[in-house]
Amino acid sequence: MADQSESWRSQLARADELMSRGERAAAATVYARSLSLAPPDQDLPSTDAAELARARRTLAETSGSMEAYLRARLAAAQRTDGAADAASRCDRALDVLFGRRQLYFQQPQKFYFPDLPQTEFYDPAEFEWTKALIEATNDIAAELAAYLSKEGDAFEAYVPAQARTAVAGVSPLTGNRDWGALHFYRDGTPDYDLIERFPATMKALSHAPRPDVPTLSPTALFSRLRPGTHIPPHHGLVNTRLICHLPIITPDACALRVGSQTRQWRPGDMLIFDDSIEHEAWNRSDKERVVLLFDIWRPELTEDERRFVQTIFQSVAEFGG
Repeated sequence: MADQSESWRSQLARADELMSRGERAAAATVYARSLSLAPPDQDLPSTDAAELARARRTLAETSGSMEAYLRARLAAAQRTDGAADAASRCDRALDVLFGRRQLYFQQPQKFYFPDLPQTEFYDPAEFEWTKALIEATNDIAAELAAYLSKEGDAFEAYVPAQARTAVAGVSPLTGNRDWGALHFYRDGTPDYDLIERFPATMKALSHAPRPDVPTLSPTALFSRLRPGTHIPPHHGLVNTRLICHLPIITPDACALRVGSQTRQWRPGDMLIFDDSIEHEAWNRSDKERVVLLFDIWRPELTEDERRFVQTIFQSVAEFGG
């Protein structure tokens, strides 16, 4: 503890020195480092706690002034690309710079493929097949309503009580139908009887570049969240696929967080995301939320790389995985 105490004090002294020389940006970095190293205020003498309070005020004032200055300079630079997505990335970069946004990275539970972009949400407009799927939303919803009117509540627990593959982080929902599923394809295995009942849904899904990976993909199902249900933060199994949500029943107060970004499900607005990045979802409404969930190949993978992934999983399954 003594070493840590000396460390935060020495960093604070260094920050004060930089500030006295007018090196405000560097000082802000060192103030933040000092505060990260310091023990909780309640564990310190009142004089030390007062010093840390001063450091927090100085850091907040300096960061605020620096951000205002940067934004003024950026506005004067007159970005010419005009792309909303580029502007959003720039805003997120500022959030990271000023500590308002945490960094999240791919941490798949089962298989990691290197050097893929750390992208939380993808723009559906970048995929030519999304338009046909979105246009089929009403037909898909009608098929689901017709099926449930005959079969009743046919949803099973998304994570079965005896799940073959553990989903770390969601144990409170294991065997719980509040997070329900109606599977067309589960871990690559089709339910042909159910598939025959949903011809419009299957036709719509045929447009997507769905993976064929033994014991893993394709995956396609209706995913239901009952009112008040929260799926805790967790990571998906692999980073070689993306997960797609086509909203079917979309009450307000429902959302999906992937990494540092949170999106709501809206009619006609598909969500495509990397589930190997930490994510969670919730339904804080008084109605059910239902989406058509399916996976696709990551667009960055070449055909050879896709065959590599297929061979890996096929070989593990043959070996006894």
